[in-house]
Amino acid sequence: YLAHDNEAPKYRLHFTADAPIAIQALLFVPSRSLEMPGMVRQESEVHLYCRKVLISAKAKGLFPDWLRFLKGVVDSEDLPLNISRETMQDKALVEKLNRVITKRFLKFLEEEARNRPEDFEAFSREFGHFLKEGAALDFTHKEQLTKLLRFESSLTEKGKTTSLADYVSRMNSEQKEIYYLVGPSRAALESGPYLEGFKARNLEVIFCYEAVDEYVMSNVREFEGKKLTAADHADVKLSDIPKPEGALSEDDTKKLT
Repeated sequence: YLAHDNEAPKYRLHFTADAPIAIQALLFVPSRSLEMPGMVRQESEVHLYCRKVLISAKAKGLFPDWLRFLKGVVDSEDLPLNISRETMQDKALVEKLNRVITKRFLKFLEEEARNRPEDFEAFSREFGHFLKEGAALDFTHKEQLTKLLRFESSLTEKGKTTSLADYVSRMNSEQKEIYYLVGPSRAALESGPYLEGFKARNLEVIFCYEAVDEYVMSNVREFEGKKLTAADHADVKLSDIPKPEGALSEDDTKKLT
């Protein structure tokens, strides 16, 4: 009824909070995203109630813009019943609601990612671009959102993803940067010239396929103290590796060139 959807939701979150503000919330993540890049933008469909009285249908400002895929209802006893239904005048209260519910939903996603990684990976494929939008634009929740981002990498199988935290855990002690490459597909990146030097040095490279990824990486900038660096950037400096067996000597190289 709320989402005008005949499919079961992917996630359902029902929670109650008493402090710092009294909240009862029932939130749904639909089974699929209706928003495609370049197409019609979704509008938030979470209804705001006060003591079971509807205050605002599709309330604006109740969630950050990147959570516009959520459906559901929020009831707060702390909202005054005489609040304007056209424009919610008590902005401070609505902002407090926004912070509390957003933080609780992100905590729920972290639990899902930890306890049911395969389900979360499916969620990420469908709704990951919303999380990327938040990581790039929402400074308040940037750290939590960056942990939830998922990408393929040079060490994952095709179709499998990894988190930035897992990438960092696999880094060697000398590595100071997280490397990524932007391209249209895995095949294009693996056949390109930039990956060869990283593979030779056993350095993992994150693969970014979406147009928004480069913007996200440049805005996130670092993760757990490690700088995010484009592997094809001119300033990238890699350690020397021993010459492979059968390589030309320096004299032969000079003669050849």
